[in-house]
Amino acid sequence: MPEPLDQTDLYQRIIAKCSANADFKAKLLADPKFVLAEEGYILPEGKAFRLRNILKKH
Repeated sequence: MPEPLDQTDLYQRIIAKCSANADFKAKLLADPKFVLAEEGYILPEGKAFRLRNILKKH
């Protein structure tokens, strides 16, 4: 089972991957919880995830 990642490391990794891969970015925007789990980040129960406008720039 994946373990929670440091938020800063996760953010940097996700932004870099979005910048390099348009398909990944589209999947993330469509289903962020699933994609984050695939990347090794499990959202704690009761927590929400909101994408910031920064993804629009990449």
